[in-house]
Amino acid sequence: MRYDHMAPDDLSRFKVIEEGEGTFKVLEAKEEVSKSSGKDMMNVLYEIKNLREQSTLCNQYIVANEWAAKSIYNILNAAGKAELYQEKNGEIKPHDLIGLSGQCKIITEVSKNPNFDDKSKIGRFVPASQKRPIHSATVEECPDDSIPF
Repeated sequence: MRYDHMAPDDLSRFKVIEEGEGTFKVLEAKEEVSKSSGKDMMNVLYEIKNLREQSTLCNQYIVANEWAAKSIYNILNAAGKAELYQEKNGEIKPHDLIGLSGQCKIITEVSKNPNFDDKSKIGRFVPASQKRPIHSATVEECPDDSIPF
């Protein structure tokens, strides 16, 4: 089996982060074929970040089935690109998704198999029309512009 080698420190990019509101950014998208169904699919890699500025990576596998259109629409709509869904008319390419960003709800998927870790993932994409300002919980706001030094 071939795999992308990563230094042990880099593996922490896949850690579980606190659930709640957050943001997503599409880092990679690749066309692949599902090993189980043999159908075309898109493997999408996201960076997700919560309000505490904790970030992790997660994948979404969008298989060409009855759910694919809804999945693609949800990503585009959250990124404020809903019109692209109509323009593409059922044919999306990886470069159409790479770099898209928006808001999402982050959840933890608890592994049913004790040999595998739990993982953070996108539970729901927030439509751009429902987007709210997100403020980091780690940033302290200064009431005035004075600097005490």
